[in-house]
Amino acid sequence: VKQGYAKCSIVPIDEKSIITSDKGIYDKCCVGAVSGRTLLIKPSHIKLPGYKTGFIGGASGSHKDKIFFTGSLKTHPDGKLIREFIEKRGKKIVELYSGPLYDAGSILFFEPFTPRRWGLNPTYAVEAV
Repeated sequence: VKQGYAKCSIVPIDEKSIITSDKGIYDKCCVGAVSGRTLLIKPSHIKLPGYKTGFIGGASGSHKDKIFFTGSLKTHPDGKLIREFIEKRGKKIVELYSGPLYDAGSILFFEPFTPRRWGLNPTYAVEAV
């Protein structure tokens, strides 16, 4: 997809499903094997100071079996569709507060660094740092 804000414009739900407010991304994803695995929502009702609206990808993040939102889905006109789409795929929804969705740039999760997970000798890893 030739789009500078591709990550900002999507919420990855699983390996084959996304939610987007971008018609170009939606059109590209609605062909072939991924057809029916993309939900197109209205590009509105997401706060981003200084701009008319924010992006759904900037107001969300995922970790394991949960999809997190920086606000309540009830404040978005497609909130019910978003909820149904996510729950149909076996994911849980976590709304971080009850106000409007807010584009915070994305919610990212990091696993703690353990040298063994990366195939490193713990002693060497500490010395290298």
